[in-house]
Amino acid sequence: MAAGVFAPGHLGELTQIVPFELADGVLAETGAVQRRLRLLPSRVGLYFVLAMGLFPATGYRGVWAKLTAGLDVSCPDLKALRDLRRRIGAAPLKALFELLAGPVAWPRTPGVMFGRYRTVAFDGCRSIKVPDTPRNRGWLGKLNASLGETGYPVIQLMTLVETGTRALIGAVFGTPADGEISWARKLLDLLDETMLVLMDRGFDAGEFLRELAATRAQFLIRLTSTRRPPVLSRFPDGSVLSVIGGVQVRIIIASVTVTCHDGTSYGDGYRLATTLLDYRAYPADALIRLYHERWEHEITYLALPHPAARPGPAITRPGRPGAGNLGAAGPLPGAADRGHRRRRHRPGHRSRPGQLPDGRPDSHRPGHQRQQHHHPDAGPGRRHRPGRPGEPARPAPAPRLRPQGQIPAEPLGQAPARQTPHVPAGHQADYHYQPRSPAGKHDTPPTVLDARTRTLTPWHCGYTATSPMIHGRTRLNAVLLPDRTVFVSGGGSSPESGPVLEAEIYDPQTGAWSAAATATVPRFYHSVALLLPDGRVATAGSNPNRGDDELRIEIFHPPYLFRGQRPYIEDAPTEISYGGHYELRTPNAGSLQWVQLIRPMATTHSCDTEQRIVDLTFTVHSPCTVRISIPGEPNLAPPGWWMLNLVDTKRRPSESRWVHLTA
Repeated sequence: MAAGVFAPGHLGELTQIVPFELADGVLAETGAVQRRLRLLPSRVGLYFVLAMGLFPATGYRGVWAKLTAGLDVSCPDLKALRDLRRRIGAAPLKALFELLAGPVAWPRTPGVMFGRYRTVAFDGCRSIKVPDTPRNRGWLGKLNASLGETGYPVIQLMTLVETGTRALIGAVFGTPADGEISWARKLLDLLDETMLVLMDRGFDAGEFLRELAATRAQFLIRLTSTRRPPVLSRFPDGSVLSVIGGVQVRIIIASVTVTCHDGTSYGDGYRLATTLLDYRAYPADALIRLYHERWEHEITYLALPHPAARPGPAITRPGRPGAGNLGAAGPLPGAADRGHRRRRHRPGHRSRPGQLPDGRPDSHRPGHQRQQHHHPDAGPGRRHRPGRPGEPARPAPAPRLRPQGQIPAEPLGQAPARQTPHVPAGHQADYHYQPRSPAGKHDTPPTVLDARTRTLTPWHCGYTATSPMIHGRTRLNAVLLPDRTVFVSGGGSSPESGPVLEAEIYDPQTGAWSAAATATVPRFYHSVALLLPDGRVATAGSNPNRGDDELRIEIFHPPYLFRGQRPYIEDAPTEISYGGHYELRTPNAGSLQWVQLIRPMATTHSCDTEQRIVDLTFTVHSPCTVRISIPGEPNLAPPGWWMLNLVDTKRRPSESRWVHLTA
């Protein structure tokens, strides 16, 4: 850090999010570093522009005063600050945003995940006005109005937001003439299979939904009233199977009723379409509640400054779509605004209840009650429109956050457990759902431990209920299989009778259970199920009524043994240590998805507390060589013997090699 006038001043929250090394790095990468010794180097200009976004109404002198509070630094001439902004340009800010934008919450943060999916949302904004200059009118134009055209040109902003924290994952902007879907397409590459996208009815174009589904992300979208998708079949809960743009979707019919403080009520009906087709794992009422959280995106836009009506420099035209100088008018939330949401040194700080991300009061209109009803017997063509649509209740404040870079991998095996949305004072949210329950489905949902491991902390370690098993059973045995599914066998409808012979397999990627082979021997108290090194599962034992010892053993062959040629480990070390790096020889190096350690099982009384799968980072050095890295934390991988295992992209595991992990 330089001293004297070259010091960055009291940057406060900014330096926690944008350290000096990061600022210097993006300036060097974009060629914006000063070429001679200056009293106002480029680093100062970068922080100055970020501070303008935090204090948009104070002017150059006011921003400089806040930036250098507590330092003996005089304010430069206004022309010098204007030249400084022009000198650094838009490129460093764009590069900085691309580095900082992204999800900020841990998967275990309340309100962030819907089952195994991180909830995100698309939405556009046309309320950001820019100065009415010939340069801005030339590329933005003006919107039509009732008496001609609007007074100021506006920017079409399109963002992808993490709904649980309102943090920006990506943003593009440009002329409104291109439409929201055109700009949303530029953000599709930010989606992956861990995300569930919430969207309003303006995004229900068939071609766009097909492109979104190709990213492997799931979606939940409100349909326009004019769309008439075909009914292919009906689910037992009243939702229907249909197709839009070649994508199979499940359509849920719901109604919204708003009751005011004087007793008057009005409402409307709407239809939701989702790619989550399993009605047991993803109930209709849970999806209705979830869609309500799309409004978190609207609150994100409230934090944006709107400086266009004040005198100031024009926003420059971008060199290509989505590469503009929006940062010149104020950084987007998720970049500099992320400093407010992480303003304390401790992880997990969040805005106080009743505040928006920029600290403004979160006001609401009291005296409204909101009800949502799901109509299980209604089809896609039936709508309920008793009156004009009401304004939804404001969702909960953003949950506590974790610093960028400490976000663990998305956990496997989570089911759609969701906290009840918080409703501010003066509102009452009632969500009603009356499904038609299939006969005989009264199973207690089992629990599945997170199978993909990282450093375990109290924020993401625990159990989550998933979809019900096919057969209700007690005193069962569960085994983590190498392909990251869960094998369940044995048990009965009561502790000592009513044996359940059919095994089941739970797939965390789909959240569904599937029937497996049927055993010939009942397994009750004191039975075990053990994973063998070759990938098979041995089931043994049983001691019903504490007197009948079962001595027969059965071997279960999981489905991955019948998917074709499995990977093979030619050579691997027998002794490994924490933090070490080792080479494996395998002819399947180019097709591997996971390299993992599996703890040998020791089941007693239907419980094995050490059962776990530990991911190993690996790099492919040649078509036949893989270099693996062993974690350095004994609490993650306790010392002892482990099964080293390879899994290819078709989820076919190799036979395991025994390795001994020592300190």
